[in-house]
Amino acid sequence: MSNVKDYNTILVEFYKKKILEIGDFNLKSGINSPYYFDFRKIYAYPEICDTLCKFIYRKYEGYLEKADRIAGVPLGAIPLATHISKLAKKPLIIPRNNIKTYGNKKEIEGVMEVGDEIILFEDTITTGKSLLDTIKLIEKNGGQVELIIIVFNREEGGVEMLEALGYKVKILYNVVDVIDKLFEDRIIDDYLNEKITNYVALKKNELIKTISKMEKREDERPQEDTNPIFNHPLRVATLKLAIDKQTIICLSLDCTTWAECKDIIRKCGKYILMVRTRVELYSDIDDIADFAKEIMQLADEYKFLIFEDAKYGDGTNICWLKMTKGKFRPNDWATFVSIHGLTSASILQYYKDKYNESQTYKPRLNFCLVMQTNNLNSLSNSEYTAKCMEIARSYNEYVPFVMCNACMNLGGVIKITDGVYDVIDNINLDLEGGCKYKSIEQAIIDENNHIVIVADGILNAPDVEEAAAKYARISWEHFSSLHCILIEQTNKYIAKIIENKKILEQKHKEYMEFIAKEKENAHDDDGDTSTADIVKDSITM
Repeated sequence: MSNVKDYNTILVEFYKKKILEIGDFNLKSGINSPYYFDFRKIYAYPEICDTLCKFIYRKYEGYLEKADRIAGVPLGAIPLATHISKLAKKPLIIPRNNIKTYGNKKEIEGVMEVGDEIILFEDTITTGKSLLDTIKLIEKNGGQVELIIIVFNREEGGVEMLEALGYKVKILYNVVDVIDKLFEDRIIDDYLNEKITNYVALKKNELIKTISKMEKREDERPQEDTNPIFNHPLRVATLKLAIDKQTIICLSLDCTTWAECKDIIRKCGKYILMVRTRVELYSDIDDIADFAKEIMQLADEYKFLIFEDAKYGDGTNICWLKMTKGKFRPNDWATFVSIHGLTSASILQYYKDKYNESQTYKPRLNFCLVMQTNNLNSLSNSEYTAKCMEIARSYNEYVPFVMCNACMNLGGVIKITDGVYDVIDNINLDLEGGCKYKSIEQAIIDENNHIVIVADGILNAPDVEEAAAKYARISWEHFSSLHCILIEQTNKYIAKIIENKKILEQKHKEYMEFIAKEKENAHDDDGDTSTADIVKDSITM
């Protein structure tokens, strides 16, 4: 079936199976309506449900392909999201209506990492309250709702409210389009067509006035400058995680087997901010999908980021294939990967163009641009580093991190540095393994870095857990001393986000009160006349 034929077939079936009914109904929001859309009835008709899900999958395949996970607003959209997740071969998460009071007390069932991009499905939208509650729950747990797909829009303000809050929304069926199609096919008569169309028009006019007042109030709020480091959500998430765990340690998993790495993570996980993987070193990986599942579960359990230090520097298409289609496919499991500065501009532009071509929102993978290393005989010089800085600034939306030694003049990114020990005693800093090492104090205080990569100092310690705890404590002491202003700014920025959400919630409350008041005003002195009757009477006068 073609997309157009499917679209029309599904629409007509909605009416025939009384999923869409015409009459007088009182909705959950308290509004009287001349029609009712009962989406849950569709699950009683597997063929229609299957046709709908396949139609949605084809229509939004480009978005679904790039999403990390799929979710549905409980309860009605959960089966829909489940079916589509199977078609798209994407993991499903299930936000809960009620938080579990036993076991792990999860708010969301399934596995979700900090920064995961979520496509959220809803069956029907009126005011958008249920959707907003689910969005807040996902965001509270570290996810990013990048796209909302709604099957049926009653066109009574919910979508406009979500868009006013900055969310991207796609609609399958708008009620006016549905009614027009039913009228065109002579399934409903002139009276019903006019009754519903004018009911929606009245709601839209009231909505425009309400949103206009809200936007005016928002425009009057003073705007404050923010640290450019907060311009990328992953940087914000990283700083918040560092503050929450009080560590800036990136543990470098320089082992030859994944089994060794897992054991180390379980011992050190609570003391680290991120792990640096070198996946091609791990000789016991037979199935990258199993590895991906395990490391993401560990990241979720111990709350850390995954840094695959691949240092890509090949041709643009080869790098793209390695990241997305190759044997290790870090695009499927890493939070970010490293790329060499030498070819980074071409790689980043190619990556950006790829996503622009498919008209999707943002890539799943982010990058750490390697500007300097701790190798003694590196060919990079000040000119090379300056060029890398330019690239990092030009592609800031894709480069939340850089790897460097001492780039004092580079702001707006999180700086990661390699080759760090707790102290420098008993270490030949200029000769050890052909690399140059430094103490935590040098890395943070002298070189102004944010995150320190530690390998041997923890991995070769008699007690790795004790060593990780020690590194976390020392690194945080220096970081909180030097970057106390950044910590304060981060806390204020997070508080501002929370406050803005409260303001938006207040706006939504005002909107709901407006609807309730409209309902009261829609009755005459005897309380018999519905909003739809008032509209009809006003038109015939």
